[in-house]
Amino acid sequence: MNVLPKLNSNRPRPAKSAGRFSALMSSCLGGFFDGFDASIYVLVLFPALAELLHTQSHAVVGPYGAMVLAVFMIGWALGAIIFGAMSDQFGRVRIMTFTILLYAVSSGLCALSQTWQEMAICRFLVGIGIGGEMGAGAIFLSEYFDGGGRYRALSFMNASICAGYMFSAVANFVLGNWGWRYVFLCGLAPALLAIYVRLRLVDSEPKLGELEKQSPLEPVRLIMSVHLKKTLLILAIASTAIVNWWAVLSWVPAWINQLVGGLAVTERSVVSFTMYLGSITAALTALRFVPLLGRKRAFALAFAGSLLFDLLLFLCVKQYGPLLITLSYFAGFFAAIPFLYMYTIVPELFPARIRGTAFGISIQTGRTFAAIAAIVGGQIIAVCHGLYPLAGSCIALVNLIGFSVAWLIPEHENYLTLESSWKADPLANDKSLAS
Repeated sequence: MNVLPKLNSNRPRPAKSAGRFSALMSSCLGGFFDGFDASIYVLVLFPALAELLHTQSHAVVGPYGAMVLAVFMIGWALGAIIFGAMSDQFGRVRIMTFTILLYAVSSGLCALSQTWQEMAICRFLVGIGIGGEMGAGAIFLSEYFDGGGRYRALSFMNASICAGYMFSAVANFVLGNWGWRYVFLCGLAPALLAIYVRLRLVDSEPKLGELEKQSPLEPVRLIMSVHLKKTLLILAIASTAIVNWWAVLSWVPAWINQLVGGLAVTERSVVSFTMYLGSITAALTALRFVPLLGRKRAFALAFAGSLLFDLLLFLCVKQYGPLLITLSYFAGFFAAIPFLYMYTIVPELFPARIRGTAFGISIQTGRTFAAIAAIVGGQIIAVCHGLYPLAGSCIALVNLIGFSVAWLIPEHENYLTLESSWKADPLANDKSLAS
């Protein structure tokens, strides 16, 4: 029995160049708004929670801020897994459209929060939407491009995510003095993107007869059997990178509030902007490291750099100034590199029929570990009377795990050869990459 609907069967497929341009444009816009809505909370964490909790104590705000961040991470992981699997069944475009609307509306609702629990619920829904859209968008884009073109396209998408992070710093600079609620209201903007996605895009790979007959649980079975080793390796790498970004560097804006005193809108915005500028630089340049160093060394260098600059940032900086801004740039640079590499690996290692599920399980499941790490960091801050540097530097040691696992990552497969075989026989890749 055919359990899958015909995807876009009544719509003409776009011309090759036009289809690629639309895919790149929509994925980059989606990445931009993903990054923007994801990072708003980090920038306004202290002023928002301070108002909702009626306190100015960093020791009190820290644990609650960590809980809201953890709930967001769990939502992101669940959204990636659930909607990743659904994108394998019902197509990337439908999932992208729905999840963009979900996180846009939920982000706007954060502005109406009256308690920290309401904020947590809204951020949970934002996480579900972003997790689903980011996975579907990355896989959707990878299926429109081959070989080197795929690397360049995913590089632009990762840069757009970092640009979204940067724009959140700009929004905070412009609106932060009016209040944190106005910054959250900007999160409604992605809703307009959903209209573009639904009207302009066609799923990149039409479902072939063999693929339409697969059970909805078939991708999970394959990932947990044939592709288990690769899945666990990517999961370990992804968990390290996600913890470093969301449970280490996420404390920097709140720490700046502590260093400067008051709202510190300008200072938070400047440091965040610089950090995200470093991540954009990485997204546009880091793929050049792989041919020179190999995949193992490139990953290892990224985690070693993250550990070094995280520790320098939290242990050497005692006041707001040029040193903090400079170290933030390099911390953002190295922290962003593993995400770029992971986005290019998943399309190579997993066949088309399970890529959405594989992306959700192998990469985004790591956000549950980030949730745990964020809560641990929040407790360190509470016990140590608001010491953000101690929490950040302790959790930063997780980069040692990524550095160690990096040497187990497989080097490049004969990907350009395999690409043509996937299109001719969509089942062939299961055997080709089973080792």
